[in-house]
Amino acid sequence: MNWLALIPHFCLNCSKPCEPIDLCTKCRENLPWTLETFACEPYESATSLFDYRNPVDTWIKQLKFSRKLYIAKLVGLLLSEQLERDWEAIVAIPLHKKRLRQRGYNQAEEIAQFVAQALKLPLIKPCIRIKSTQRQTDLNKNDRETNMFEAFECEHIEFCNKLLIIDDVASTGSTLSEFGQALKQQNPDVQLDAWVIAHGFDRKN
Repeated sequence: MNWLALIPHFCLNCSKPCEPIDLCTKCRENLPWTLETFACEPYESATSLFDYRNPVDTWIKQLKFSRKLYIAKLVGLLLSEQLERDWEAIVAIPLHKKRLRQRGYNQAEEIAQFVAQALKLPLIKPCIRIKSTQRQTDLNKNDRETNMFEAFECEHIEFCNKLLIIDDVASTGSTLSEFGQALKQQNPDVQLDAWVIAHGFDRKN
């Protein structure tokens, strides 16, 4: 007997019993879906799964700052449902080693693991974050761009022609853009596409 099948599952949003997908049908339908593209060089396309508002904004904060890693599985699987196996590999935006030590994990990588498993694609780590930057949420648009300048260093990726880049949140797109430029420096011909869980509007002047 599958005893796990007898354990009730509850919606992570409203706590009502639901099927074992961690989200009930009503809450799933009411999520702030957007599936909209936004401009971000040097990507062929950059797309957001959700708007950065309730409950997604709360989920992301809980994932990043409260160690609720089960949220990575939820949003990773929701993202994978929108994707096809069009890439050779998946790459998560890396954290600097100092931030990684403090947090203990990289939330973008946690999400990307579930996407990679669902699409049966390798999750590779061709880049490191060499610059310990300030939190982007504490900065205005211009400072965010300066903050991320030359923040990443990548090794040779000539063997990859098409990569999917995953991050949790994009606001101005500075992090994604700088990361993509670092990849392009190593392989100018690589095609890059980006997906983020949420796209938040810049509220700072």
